[in-house]
Amino acid sequence: MLNGMESKGLSLNGAILVVFMGIVVRGGTLECIRDVF
Repeated sequence: MLNGMESKGLSLNGAILVVFMGIVVRGGTLECIRDVF
């Protein structure tokens, strides 16, 4: 069963989503991406 892996993937995607949403809420998403890269 891939239940464990699915839950891990969902939690990982959720964490990325939370971080991305936080950046979007702050605004300047493109500026943040430019700073990172």
